[in-house]
Amino acid sequence: MKIRNYLSILLFAISIIPVIFIMLFSVVCFGKSVWQDMQESVEDNARLTADTINQFFTHNRAALSSVAEMPAVQTFLAQNIHAVNTKEQTKSSREVNELLALVTTKRPQQGDGTCDTYVRNTSLVNAQGSIIASDDTELVGTRSSLAGNESRIEKNGFSVSNTLRTPGFLDGIKYFIIAVPIYKDGVFVGYIQSAVDMVYFDLSSHRTFMKTGWTMVVDGSGMIAGEKALDDRGLALTSLKDPAFESGFYQDVWQRIDLVHKPNGFLNFQENGGEKLGYYTAVPGTDWVIFSVVPDWELKQPIYQVMFFFFTVLLLVLIVLMVVIRRSAKRFLNPLHDMSEAFLRLMQRDYTVRLSTNYKGEFADISASFNKLAEKIRADTEELKVNEARYALIMEETNQVIFEWDMQENQIFHTVHWTNKFGFNQMVRNPGSELPDFSIVHPDDRKIIKQFFWEAREGRPPKPVDVRMKTIDSKYIWCTISIKVIFDENKRPFRAIGLITDTDHQKKIIQTLESKSRMDLLTQTYNKVTAEKMIEDFLSTAPPEENHGFIIIDIDNFKGINDTLGHIYGDSVLKQISARLKDLFRATDIVGRAGGDEFIILVKNLRDEQVLKNKLSEICNIFRSVSTGENEQYRVSASVGAAVFPNDGTTFAELYQHADSALYRAKRMGKDGFSLYCEGQLKSSSEIGT
Repeated sequence: MKIRNYLSILLFAISIIPVIFIMLFSVVCFGKSVWQDMQESVEDNARLTADTINQFFTHNRAALSSVAEMPAVQTFLAQNIHAVNTKEQTKSSREVNELLALVTTKRPQQGDGTCDTYVRNTSLVNAQGSIIASDDTELVGTRSSLAGNESRIEKNGFSVSNTLRTPGFLDGIKYFIIAVPIYKDGVFVGYIQSAVDMVYFDLSSHRTFMKTGWTMVVDGSGMIAGEKALDDRGLALTSLKDPAFESGFYQDVWQRIDLVHKPNGFLNFQENGGEKLGYYTAVPGTDWVIFSVVPDWELKQPIYQVMFFFFTVLLLVLIVLMVVIRRSAKRFLNPLHDMSEAFLRLMQRDYTVRLSTNYKGEFADISASFNKLAEKIRADTEELKVNEARYALIMEETNQVIFEWDMQENQIFHTVHWTNKFGFNQMVRNPGSELPDFSIVHPDDRKIIKQFFWEAREGRPPKPVDVRMKTIDSKYIWCTISIKVIFDENKRPFRAIGLITDTDHQKKIIQTLESKSRMDLLTQTYNKVTAEKMIEDFLSTAPPEENHGFIIIDIDNFKGINDTLGHIYGDSVLKQISARLKDLFRATDIVGRAGGDEFIILVKNLRDEQVLKNKLSEICNIFRSVSTGENEQYRVSASVGAAVFPNDGTTFAELYQHADSALYRAKRMGKDGFSLYCEGQLKSSSEIGT
């Protein structure tokens, strides 16, 4: 994006951000206030309805209690405490029926001249659940709808049933029962009950508030009291289990409400596919709950209206600001636009670009500084090209590769010699890693080169390392790598300059010299120092559960060969024997010359002792097959002693001592044979080779 657009956005942001902040703050504060007022409205509606229903229950309870305390009622109940299905009408029962009729409440006269009651009938029920008296004599002798709940009525002192509907009773309409227990001399003898229809709830509880809010009375089973309960769409509701409520609302939300510890509170739920806010409050002394509900959108509607107003005003302000900023900033932004174009051309390596000298004030100073900078860059660039040409000429005459490692991007740039020698592009990337690619380094040396670069990345200048690298013709050559770490202003490594030198010729010369220093020049086996050192190093790390054989060979009467035939024949014997010994043993075994006519051998990883005996026997056979002299008249033999790691010793000194003891026993037994050492004493003569 051009600089004029950046500055336009900056000026616009400085102007509009305070306005947006103030408007958002106002919307948030207004929204919180409106939301709180709406919640209070929902809560007030539920509490008002709960108070009304509670008064209704209290009034009916008081009426029932008054009748229950009458001596005539208590006496009659005590006389019929065990009566079942009796319809016999006596004088006392008629008197009680008349008293029960006093509880029935009359509603105002209807337009047709009739009147109804909220309390449809009142009955006296004994402890067995049988109705023994009622203002509706048809009920006498029948079972109460609360039969079986006598213990609950006795315990609570007052009971309101869930919503009921009984075919043939009260014309099949919904009703509920209010019951009060009766005691005689402190003993529960029955209860008085009233069957109440739903008209009262239809008249007083199913009120609406706001535009779409409504209130309902819910019993303990989730049934909605009343015959005319409607939701915000005018659809009839009978239960919280209705499809109008979201699936699982009754089980997952409603039944989990703890009315004992939290008798009132807010609920958020789904109904008819929309969000709803509800408030519930329990009716004291019952399982009934008042539930007020309002759609979420109605609560938020005032907030949306205010937001729409604010954003309309904001849009108008934005339009005005854009026009003003565009017009007022034009003179200021045009010079900046020219400078932006000039810098862009300079970045594209057009070093001839210059700014106009006609600017005024600060822009004139900036223009002059830019022109001086462009001229300086042009001159430095030409000088750099000359230096690069010189540098390239020097590097072409050397056998070295210079590379640069960008640690942040993990890229390596190197001179052309890299491509000529190793066959890769001059820039090597290794994405997804913190270290360069080591694929051209010999697998055995990758641990070394990895540690080398890690030290450089951590800011610890590493020492030069020697590794083998694969050339363009797939051969590995020895190279020496050194590196210099460059740090940024925070003293963190970010770049490194390195040098790769082909040292393959020198390295191989050194390796050849090192190899010769370890070998016996005559026999081409390991010399004494090397052999002892290799055996000691191996034994120091060998697990005790492994078996290894240590052998000492001494040529019988070798001095006589040298004295009689001369050293030329003696050296020939040593060469023949050493060559055959190397063929007899594995490359992993250690064969060395310990003295003029003495050899030491370490046989690694023996399966059992018999394998060692076989080797000892073969050694003796090698010597027997060798003869020397002008006519091959002198035959050669050897005495051989052996010891086993770890039974006969765990160090070179211990094994040598015990194998030497076995060797001299073989010589005492007549030479030209072998002997094994075992647990401090030599093996029996049957184990001596002959």
